Amino acid sequence: MTQWTASPINTSDRWLARLLLSLSRLKHPRRGWIREWRQARSITNAELSRRLKVSPARVSVLERDEARQAVTLKTMQRAANALDCEFIYALVPRQDSRFAQEFVTRFETTKVPPLELLPEPLAEFLQQFAAEQPQDQIHGLLGKLTAQRWRE
Repeated sequence: MTQWTASPINTSDRWLARLLLSLSRLKHPRRGWIREWRQARSITNAELSRRLKVSPARVSVLERDEARQAVTLKTMQRAANALDCEFIYALVPRQDSRFAQEFVTRFETTKVPPLELLPEPLAEFLQQFAAEQPQDQIHGLLGKLTAQRWRE
């Protein structure tokens, strides 16, 4: 486990903070992610059906069901693989939640992310990420995220 220590907040990672904040507000597209990615990559319905080993009609049904958010996680994983994408499934606290406020308050007070408040897989990911990055960049990013995300 990586030990978090307080360090000055670095502003060089502003672009990364903005990207992460933008992703946290990302909404489900009206036509669904599968169709959006397929069309953005110029993959035909027939090509996706070949990759998924289903009929073209089934791809149309899949895209329609996904747009209605009526597909399984397993189906989304298969579609993501066929589109050379990663399927990421996560829960993110609402910006006005008590959890978000507690996280921000504790981080601002101690300058150490309160990882014990997070689900274990997320805490482990953050610890691994921290081990691969300079500490001042991690604290700078977390500082910006807390300041911008929950203080807007």
